[in-house]
Amino acid sequence: MKDRTGKYIGAHRYAARNPVDQDMPEQQGELAKATVQEFSANFLDENKCREWLIRKLHREPRCPRCTARLTEKQTESYFRNERVKCGICKRYFTALTDTIFSGTRMSFKRIVYLLFLIGSGWNSLYIADCVGIDPSAVRFWRRRLKG
Repeated sequence: MKDRTGKYIGAHRYAARNPVDQDMPEQQGELAKATVQEFSANFLDENKCREWLIRKLHREPRCPRCTARLTEKQTESYFRNERVKCGICKRYFTALTDTIFSGTRMSFKRIVYLLFLIGSGWNSLYIADCVGIDPSAVRFWRRRLKG
């Protein structure tokens, strides 16, 4: 967001200037403002976010090249996002291989937080400030998720 002078303002300043609901009692309004200002990806558990995202991306863990099913040991490694070697085609891969998140360096909790904020309809500047990435990266992820 921009202030009256045209400078970009951070999410915490934006939330303070634009309360969530004007009709809330004072105490609830303050709690809502504090929640918007202080919530971040730090509240999310990395392991739960990783498991949730991988399960959303894949119904059943398989090799992305030959679609061979994984053994039980390979499946455990797969859901920990560790490298797995296919027993059929001998290719190494992770759970993010050949997905829209392949090659990303963001943590799973930051990815989930980014998806939550984009899905909630926040603007790119606000999301960028909350997640700690550049606004152009937010626009990139919006385009990538639509396609």
